[in-house]
Amino acid sequence: MSQISRETRAAVIQLREDGIIQVLVRPDVVQTFEDAVLNFETIESLAAGRDCPVLINIRHCKPLIPEVRHFYTSLKLKGKLTALALLCDLTPLGQMLGNIYFKMSKHGVPTRLYSDENEAVQWLRICH
Repeated sequence: MSQISRETRAAVIQLREDGIIQVLVRPDVVQTFEDAVLNFETIESLAAGRDCPVLINIRHCKPLIPEVRHFYTSLKLKGKLTALALLCDLTPLGQMLGNIYFKMSKHGVPTRLYSDENEAVQWLRICH
């Protein structure tokens, strides 16, 4: 499988050779509701009906407006993704609390926060 890349106004989204969909959120863009919908549609398009793990780098993204945050948190991902890893800059305590929150979320797929990309990729490969 070769790498396939798509760009939206708010992100660069790639289907990597290892089957992981990687999303780099652009640091200079405040996402709109339309951006959020297009980002998720692009992820679904790259997955092409396969359940894929997704790695989203949110390290430098702007804060989400409430409408966008609600859209992302209300998504039902089971049957669309196998797992979701979010890359962000966190303290160990923040990472632990975030992971507890995601264990209780209604997304339907395993979701974790990571500060190290290699660790995130390794976990996604186990979940895939």
